[in-house]
Amino acid sequence: MRLLRVCPPASRHGELTRITDAEISPILACPRCLAALAVFDDQLMCRGCGSTYVLRDGIPMLCSHEDFYYGEVGRPEMREILKDTRQSGWRAAMWHHSLRSESDYFLKYVTSPSRAMSKFLLSDFGEADVLDYGCGLGALTTSLASSFRSVIGLDLTYERAAFTELRAQQDGLENVSVLCAGDLEHIPLQQGSVDVVILNGILEWYPEWRGGDPHQQQVRLLREIHRILRPTGQLFIGIENRAALRYFLGYPEDHTRLRFASLLPRLVADFYSKAVRKKPFRNYTYTRRGYSRLLQKAGFGKAKFYGILPNYREIERIVDFSAPSVRAASLEGRTPIRRMRNFVLRPLLPSVIHSYGIVANCGETRSPSFLEELLAHLEKEGLCGGSCEAERFSSSPYTSTVHLRVLAKNERFVVRAPLTLHAEDRLVREREVLLEVQRSLSEPFRQMVPRVTGTGRLRGQFYSVASWLPGVDLAAEKGQILEVLPEVCDFAADLTANTRTPCKSWRELIHAQAKSAAANLFSASRQRFGGFEELSKKLDTIVELLRQDVPDTPGFACALHGDFWPGNVLVESRHVSGVLDWDWFQAYSAPGIDLLCFLAWDLGQSHNWQDGNEFVELYRGLTTPGPYTHFVGQFTSSVGLDRALLPALTILAWMHRVNCVLSDPDIFLAREVMQLKMADAAKFFSRLEQLGPAERRSAS
Repeated sequence: MRLLRVCPPASRHGELTRITDAEISPILACPRCLAALAVFDDQLMCRGCGSTYVLRDGIPMLCSHEDFYYGEVGRPEMREILKDTRQSGWRAAMWHHSLRSESDYFLKYVTSPSRAMSKFLLSDFGEADVLDYGCGLGALTTSLASSFRSVIGLDLTYERAAFTELRAQQDGLENVSVLCAGDLEHIPLQQGSVDVVILNGILEWYPEWRGGDPHQQQVRLLREIHRILRPTGQLFIGIENRAALRYFLGYPEDHTRLRFASLLPRLVADFYSKAVRKKPFRNYTYTRRGYSRLLQKAGFGKAKFYGILPNYREIERIVDFSAPSVRAASLEGRTPIRRMRNFVLRPLLPSVIHSYGIVANCGETRSPSFLEELLAHLEKEGLCGGSCEAERFSSSPYTSTVHLRVLAKNERFVVRAPLTLHAEDRLVREREVLLEVQRSLSEPFRQMVPRVTGTGRLRGQFYSVASWLPGVDLAAEKGQILEVLPEVCDFAADLTANTRTPCKSWRELIHAQAKSAAANLFSASRQRFGGFEELSKKLDTIVELLRQDVPDTPGFACALHGDFWPGNVLVESRHVSGVLDWDWFQAYSAPGIDLLCFLAWDLGQSHNWQDGNEFVELYRGLTTPGPYTHFVGQFTSSVGLDRALLPALTILAWMHRVNCVLSDPDIFLAREVMQLKMADAAKFFSRLEQLGPAERRSAS
């Protein structure tokens, strides 16, 4: 549903071509009188009241204050980001800003795919037309576009609307349109023109720049939304809870930064705000009952409330208050104190949680959410072996996927759904290799690998069903790494031993793998960033170094997990209970790469070494007695690997790890960041070529 015909995405500028009345979407309306719009001298003109609206870079400016600005960064910085986006692409622009500001908060806020997991609470995937009211920088808008028929992003700040437009164009999303609007009487859409409206972090801010009673202003906005929704339409609201427990504990109110402000009567809070902030208190939030009354005043039917943890801006978990099993699993603790705290909080959670996700329907009939449809679909297809009961809905902190844990016939399963196209490719790849992995491992290690029971699509959304493995990821329990390292080594050794394949020589194997890794590194670097000729020279030097240093004696290859680090290892009761994310699996690789990548990550975390320097320090410490000496010796002895090969394998592990990062489009990297990640390690490893074999052994 395009609102205007604009230049194709390849131009990256979205300049307006001359349009005709026929090329204006019939759902657009004058925000003053709701009459139809027509073209007049490359402007939009209302057929009713005669108001005119300019078109700025192809974006209809259906507002009265075209210079209005609100944003997480200042307007000059946002304009610099917008300029950079047109020249380098939005991902690189965000990284450039992160480098300038020396902070990655804004980068994560704009790029985090987990913010969109609330879309699974909606219905009509693939069929609905959506309005993202207050679209900001397009994180939700672009994710919604992959799941629904069309999406309109609306924001009052031009720079944010323009960034969203460019982001959608550069991501190849042709079903996204953008409007600059929000300060006039009406939403500039005709009655009954969309199926879903998203109001994420907007309702409480709406009265801020408008006069009159804040409560009445919020009711007015909700009535406008009710007007533009179709009879079976839905509204999603992401917002704070006025009576959140954290406010009782003295944490500042999120919008005014005043302690206890949301808990006070409105008149008292207003007096308090004027005394401290020199401005009135207008950011009204409510309790669950208060939101229900507010929505009923605007004409909506009964609303369904979800709890969002930790908040609607950084979603890690969504709790369905109406599902006892989900509420029971909503708070989990591994210490007696946390268990006691959770026991007290669980029954109170719907009243004291920090953020709500609210789904309200235009009428009294509630349409099933995508999650509810998915559970019914799994039962019908028998993918979980019987009737399914949801227990937990969460996002992965490391991959762009959401996880739905279900219980069926006393057995637990995990249903995963991707939030990006690359995440979908990874799930498909993992499904293909897990059967081979299962066959390759001995007991009990085979039980540490998930078993895929099925995959499919529902309303265009891909999903994968696998057996559930207990435990928490080892990256979150860093204090246990040395304790479970023997089991980690045993797992890596078992995979190596059971997939061992003889090869002609170590030199041939390692040189071929290094040459392939270097070619992939340079190709990916040049494709994404351009240039990098100096890197190419260093990589060639490193490849030649490995050819010279590795003995020309018979060797062996083995299978490789490919992404073996503590975040993909589960621990339960201080024992390894699972190994996840096998989408980087390789059936033929040099041995030891998995374990060396694992140790390098732990070394980097322990000493705050990053950007490849952890591999340099691992290389230096291989022959020095340290915390890893015994474990590395245990691994090499069990698989029959000559320890003299470890320095060369460490360099190969570094090349493999950088390849993983560079090949993942969901990891946002600018040219400067990528150079930083490779520069020091590449410089160190390439200079080893100038030393003799004895000196290189001394360096390691």
